[in-house]
Amino acid sequence: MVPLLFTFFNSNSQCTSVNSVPYFEDFETLSDGATAPWSNGWTGATSGFRWQAETSISSSGNTSAGMDHTTMIANSGIYMYSEVSGSSSGDSTLLISPCISLVGTTSPALSFWYHKFGDVGEMGDLFVDVYSNSTNIWTPGVDTILGITHTGFANVDPWTERIVDLSAFAGDTIQVRFRAVSLGCCQGDMSVDDIRVWQPLPTDAGVSNIVSPVDGCGLSAASTVIVDIENYGFNPITSVDVTYVLNGGTPVTETVTVTIPAYSSYQHTFSATADLSAPIVHQLVAYTTLTGDGLASDDTSSVSLQDQSLSLPHIENFDALADESLSPWANGWTSSGGFPWQAETGNADFNTGPDMDHTTMVQNSGTYLHTGLTFSIGDSALLLSPCFNLAGTTNPALNFWYHKFGAQMGDLFIDVFS
Repeated sequence: MVPLLFTFFNSNSQCTSVNSVPYFEDFETLSDGATAPWSNGWTGATSGFRWQAETSISSSGNTSAGMDHTTMIANSGIYMYSEVSGSSSGDSTLLISPCISLVGTTSPALSFWYHKFGDVGEMGDLFVDVYSNSTNIWTPGVDTILGITHTGFANVDPWTERIVDLSAFAGDTIQVRFRAVSLGCCQGDMSVDDIRVWQPLPTDAGVSNIVSPVDGCGLSAASTVIVDIENYGFNPITSVDVTYVLNGGTPVTETVTVTIPAYSSYQHTFSATADLSAPIVHQLVAYTTLTGDGLASDDTSSVSLQDQSLSLPHIENFDALADESLSPWANGWTSSGGFPWQAETGNADFNTGPDMDHTTMVQNSGTYLHTGLTFSIGDSALLLSPCFNLAGTTNPALNFWYHKFGAQMGDLFIDVFS
């Protein structure tokens, strides 16, 4: 007998409507906030602990990807996330695909992008299960992603790609389900996007991600370039050329001579650095060159880069932020950690905090930032500034106004990253 966990919210045992490979789903046709059933054929729970379409940050606040992977533009596009609020530890919720035919395949694979950002003590595990129409059985845990894997929203810590071997199901008709298992409320929302099922080529490589440099701070005349090389093929790779090109200039090529197994990745750091010191928007392109590579469209990744360090003097009064808005904010400040910082105009909640903004010193006018309620003793709420350029200064200083009123008041620390 199949355990109850793996028959819970099961689909029909016979696929009557079948999709062929290559199959791709980016969820862009769904509306923000939509819950199952969805028009694209995917199913799941309709309420409670559920998967839900999202275009920005999940309703829990300081968790989820915060940004769609397909567009990689804030407040644009749709991804799916598991809304963990209201769940208990051990609860699970399922995101189930329509039926997909693997007839004619020999080494089919599943790829998807995932993001697991939240509180380390509240982020559960994500499982990939596969249903075989020929046997009417779900195979649990074909792939597993344990615990927290990202340290910030996708604009800070980008989405990660995962490739799963489906060779055991070649020739069958399948369904795929993403099973999110909760550790309890509330900072454990898991995100997935851009799901593909296809027949990989024997030889296929590409740069899946430019890890460094990143847009924002610290771009210099000797910036380190780091890329993820993905083996999309079902044969191992023992040697591949990888190249980066900055602003359309001379290509920089290095040969990677490590073994990259099928459906695996390798992170390569170029020995040649990139000059990003000019105050312009830089275009960085990276790609692989591999003998016998049968698909050129997945060889290349690119990124736009600009040093966004702020010059001195700089004043931030937060008055441009909307009341009760959460990170990320348009002024470049962000919040992370176990509980959030939040914009506020009037009184903070539960008889704590100031009752007015410092800039205006008028009730219900202006905006300040305050921390929300902590969920457990020892949790930290981080408020991160944009980068500041201190070049040319001799005695730079930080000045701020603070207010700490309440019956259960913790400690406030100022940290500096160089």
